[in-house]
Amino acid sequence: MSNPRRFVWQGHIPRAVEVLSQCASAAEAAEILSDELKHPITRKGLLSALKRAKEFGEIPTGAEGIVGTCRQPGSGLTAPLTPKRRNNPWGFASAQAPAPVSTAASSFSAAENIAAAAPVDDHAAIVRAVQKGARTIAQLADVLDCSPKRAQHQVDAAIAAGHTIVLDAAGGLAFELPPTEVQAVRNVPRDGDWTMLAVMSDLHVGSKHCLEEEITRFAEFAYGEGFRHILIPGDLCEGDLRHHGFKHEVRYHGFDEQVDNLLRILPVLPGLEYRCCVGNHEINSYWKTIGMRPDLAIQIKAHEAGRHDFFATGAMTKAMESAYLLVNPGDPETEIKVELSHTDDKKTYAISYSLQKHVEAIQPGAKPHLLLKGHLHSHSFFDLRGIVCVQAACFKSQGTWERQKRMSPQVGGILLWLKHDGIYFDCKHYWKAVRPKPQIWEPVNKY
Repeated sequence: MSNPRRFVWQGHIPRAVEVLSQCASAAEAAEILSDELKHPITRKGLLSALKRAKEFGEIPTGAEGIVGTCRQPGSGLTAPLTPKRRNNPWGFASAQAPAPVSTAASSFSAAENIAAAAPVDDHAAIVRAVQKGARTIAQLADVLDCSPKRAQHQVDAAIAAGHTIVLDAAGGLAFELPPTEVQAVRNVPRDGDWTMLAVMSDLHVGSKHCLEEEITRFAEFAYGEGFRHILIPGDLCEGDLRHHGFKHEVRYHGFDEQVDNLLRILPVLPGLEYRCCVGNHEINSYWKTIGMRPDLAIQIKAHEAGRHDFFATGAMTKAMESAYLLVNPGDPETEIKVELSHTDDKKTYAISYSLQKHVEAIQPGAKPHLLLKGHLHSHSFFDLRGIVCVQAACFKSQGTWERQKRMSPQVGGILLWLKHDGIYFDCKHYWKAVRPKPQIWEPVNKY
């Protein structure tokens, strides 16, 4: 039985040779052909098809030297092979009109110069290559099937786009934990001496279980109470994670569609600002797979849409996201250090256990006044080692995956009033719980 996903190259060989002759690498030619032919073409598949076509003498006259068996397509055989007298199992046409191709030896170097000067939009390949162990430009060029010059250009472009790739003076490549960035938050409203901050976490926009109306309603409620800063410690979007194949539980698919709906759900109100870090759903969907910085990408998309009330901050790594805010900076007696955290912890029997272990791991001198933690979809509030700890709950009702894991989420948002005079640190905590609508028990069969 034939494979319906297998691409039939009949009639496309001349065009494939032409594209290959004008590109710096087979990988680049495969990408161009994928766009033209509306079918995923890989470098290996392209070279295999051209090799078979060459064996049967179906490469246009004068272009045989372009098709080789080495890594670089321009360094292969320069003389046509004698056609093999056997049946053609791949369906290539025997007589094809030769397409105009460029066979000049300098075409490859010219293509490399053009490719090196072109902007690079997709950094997925270079990020994955460095993650998998490419430690020099030469190794990266081999993995990407391109020239060292183009590999260097892609590294520079990826670094400029915000990827945490380190390039030392000797040309060594590595990932490095970015330095902790502390974002100053000024003009925070006060109620007398009390600083006012609102918190909501784990929105999971894109999931069918996301409580979109409640997200909007809580933001409007906090605004009505005088709050002008809402902090979100992670999992703004559902991402592309598919727990055990539950694809039917995702309403909006893809980064763009989910972020568009996130910006639609979060209300635009005069003076209201949202500050966030991303969580494991964005990290596992985009950072670990294609190297996208989802925190910066969401902020850029928001600003392009005219939403200058949305700010992302944090130190992106492969395992966690943390953001550090300094509220009311400048006065050591009134400034408040706030950490947003979304580590990939497991839910335990005691709701507070993960948060307690997080506090124990904070080194002396780095402790915040307030620690806001997402991810576990549960709510708790306590003081430990001089840190006010808040587990920030969620805005997603129970889905199939949660039911299988015997997890019941706590849904709601939090309002905080904070006061710090250098000796005492006071905190008033208001938990606004949401009770999702109960499921209606109704028999499917009426008899």
